[in-house]
Amino acid sequence: MYGCPQGQAFTSNTSWPYAEMISFASYNDPYPAWIYLNGPTFEWTTIQGPCLIPGTNIRSLNPFNLLARAQLKIVESTAAPGARYEVRFRLVDAGNVEYDAGQYVRVIRADPVAPSQPLLPQGDTYNGSVQNLPAGNYKLLVQARLLDAGSIRFNLQFASGQAAPTSIGGVPTGYASAKNVIAEGVNVSGWQAINEITFSTTKMLHIMPQGYVQVDLGTAGETISVSLALDGQSVVSDFSLAGGSREGFNLFGHFFNVPAGSHTLQLWATNRNGTPTAMRWRQLEFLSFPANGSGADMSKADYGTTTVVSTDAPSSDQPVASIFLGGSDKGWTKIAEFTMPFSTAAENWMGDAYVEFVGRGIDVAGTEAGDWSDPKIQIGVEAITGPHSTDFSIISLAVPTGPAGISLFPEAMLWGNTPGNTIKLWIRKIGSTPSVPTKFRIRKRWIATAVVPFSEPAENGCWEYNPSQTAIFADGFEQMQTLPGRWTGKLP
Repeated sequence: MYGCPQGQAFTSNTSWPYAEMISFASYNDPYPAWIYLNGPTFEWTTIQGPCLIPGTNIRSLNPFNLLARAQLKIVESTAAPGARYEVRFRLVDAGNVEYDAGQYVRVIRADPVAPSQPLLPQGDTYNGSVQNLPAGNYKLLVQARLLDAGSIRFNLQFASGQAAPTSIGGVPTGYASAKNVIAEGVNVSGWQAINEITFSTTKMLHIMPQGYVQVDLGTAGETISVSLALDGQSVVSDFSLAGGSREGFNLFGHFFNVPAGSHTLQLWATNRNGTPTAMRWRQLEFLSFPANGSGADMSKADYGTTTVVSTDAPSSDQPVASIFLGGSDKGWTKIAEFTMPFSTAAENWMGDAYVEFVGRGIDVAGTEAGDWSDPKIQIGVEAITGPHSTDFSIISLAVPTGPAGISLFPEAMLWGNTPGNTIKLWIRKIGSTPSVPTKFRIRKRWIATAVVPFSEPAENGCWEYNPSQTAIFADGFEQMQTLPGRWTGKLP
């Protein structure tokens, strides 16, 4: 397609529209991989969106609900630590009517060794949703603005949207979905429910919840735990406060094979240090997908033990040659793995992953920490089916001395699962002196994936990749990749 950033893909003529957008290089048009924002400003800059032609990327035959997700990385900042920036999702219809899918605040984090300097690269994940939209073609946009003085530069912006039909041919589908936003402040001193949605279902479903919490005023280094809980089951994420005012966190979760009936979804939060913490914006939302109950359409792995990761003791097996995880300089440590049973339909994938970074070195004293002059780590999710492999997600970021919570959202469009898949969660330290063993600790981590129907009923779709592309990353290396151009069906 003309005017398409590399890495654009979307489905069409479907009741289950999906889009993914990733900008690899500085020459991508209209959303290059390197985008600068200058502040202070209240004006929004679009940093990711659809191709110029056809100009839309969420294309639904029926009314729908949508989950939006994004992963953004800041690689340069003249804005000082504590500077605030905001990210939002927008869905725009053919009449240029905009629908709000969520707006979130972050702060530039300080380097623990040089507190006046930013800790870079800063990688963050975001999520949002839009409920009960009519059938049609839409633009899914990601926009950002810098609220304080200075400039920041984003690199390798990735975003996606997955929708589920509310009805097909006027007949309700029964795929539950809801969103609740609370703006009033609350003072949290212990585990406390800060948002809640009650709903009923008529069939077994996979529930994919998302949440957001904004801390109005926090103390640097303290840990905020936030839980997504469904009927007493919970998925808990931990986040370290950078300190200052208006600092937000987005989190992801999963509840598979939820039976028909009445349910309560809650958002809980606490400060692990026992400090009363003022919170304000709390967003809770979910989308659901059909579940067959056999386990052939979902799987997960969950670990809670502390593990030491060392650059001189990588795993014996390493990721195969996929787009981002491959290459000769690997050094990955496998920290989770599971097998996805086979399925035969053409389907998209959704999931969530989380890693708790405990600290540098093998203990709280930082013993055997090694070389952290460049504090970057990478986390990636790999899928292997038969002789083929791909990366479902990868994030690069600088980590503090500890602790920190890192979220990812593994997903893929029309990735095959006929022989099943092996899903692996990888982590590694990068940028260290090769001759110096560098070690760090992780604890809680999970990864979960589920397949989503491509269409119901079956319809043609279309998708597109540029046939060859060069990826240039802020880490200073260049990678050539060749992807076959693929096309099926046609655009309406």
